[in-house]
Amino acid sequence: MDKAELRSYYLRCRLALDADQRQRWDALVQRRCLELDALASAATIALYSPVRGEVDTSALLRWALAQGKTIVYPRVHDDGLDFHVVKTVDELRIGAFGVLEPSGTATVAVDGIDLFIVPAVAFDCDGYRLGYGKGFYDRALPARAADSVLVGVNYSTQITAVLPREQHDIPVDILVSEQRVYEINIQ
Repeated sequence: MDKAELRSYYLRCRLALDADQRQRWDALVQRRCLELDALASAATIALYSPVRGEVDTSALLRWALAQGKTIVYPRVHDDGLDFHVVKTVDELRIGAFGVLEPSGTATVAVDGIDLFIVPAVAFDCDGYRLGYGKGFYDRALPARAADSVLVGVNYSTQITAVLPREQHDIPVDILVSEQRVYEINIQ
């Protein structure tokens, strides 16, 4: 299958999950994330607002705020992403593509973010992601600091052996599902 067919297949699979199952799996994924040393040591964390059945990140936001971490969310700007500081969920407003985006003006440069929680339609076991095809993360992530950590989150039903890859694709360092944590590129 090509990327468009894979995207359609995995979106259908994810959207077919019932709400109770998704809620249980969201809790498990977030609990596994909270056990990551990389998350505990990160001062600045990029989260995302879930859409189309993506893994919820609200427990991660609550935890990070309670820990005094700096939290940023992406906001679409032209053909790229800017990362804006969020101090409460109330600062998120519907933005591009119907996604909740930060309403504040304080930004953090991509190379100032220690850890990114990255969504995807699907991941493969080597950490490569299949997004929605707009390339926003593909354009943003090359500017990250060399020691930043990319954490992909998804349901086990959205993880496959191998996805099509392009030269510009960047794999995540850690992949977290409700079933397990894959440490792909951890020093």
